[in-house]
Amino acid sequence: MRTLIAILLWFILFVLCWPLALMLIFLLPLIWLILLPFRIVGFTLEVVFKLIGAILLFPFRLLKAISDFASGCLMFFTLPLLIWRCTKPVCANRNSVQNIDPGLRTFALRCLAILSGVYGVVER
Repeated sequence: MRTLIAILLWFILFVLCWPLALMLIFLLPLIWLILLPFRIVGFTLEVVFKLIGAILLFPFRLLKAISDFASGCLMFFTLPLLIWRCTKPVCANRNSVQNIDPGLRTFALRCLAILSGVYGVVER
C-alpha cells in the first residue's frame, strides 16, 4: 500500500513539476545507497545490545523460572495437605476437640474446589 501511495504521489509530482520528479527518480537510489551502511551499523548495534541484555538478564530469568517451578510444586504438594488439615478436627489436648478457624476452613475448601480439576471431582 505504501508503494502504491508513493507511485501516485510521484505521478502527481511529475504532472506538477516534471524536472523535480525525474531528479527524484535518479537521486533516491543514490541517497539510499549512501544511507545503507548506517542502517547496517544500526541493525548490528541493535543485535549486539539485545545479546548483551540477554546475557546480563539470563541469571534473573533462570531464577524466576526456578521460583515459578518451585512455587508451583509447593502449591501442588502442600495445598492438599493444608486442605486435609483444615477439614479435619484439631486436637487441643486429649480430652477436647476443637474445630479449625472457620475462615481458614472456607479458604481451604475454596482451594480444594479450584484444585478439583487437578485431583478429580470433590465429594461433599
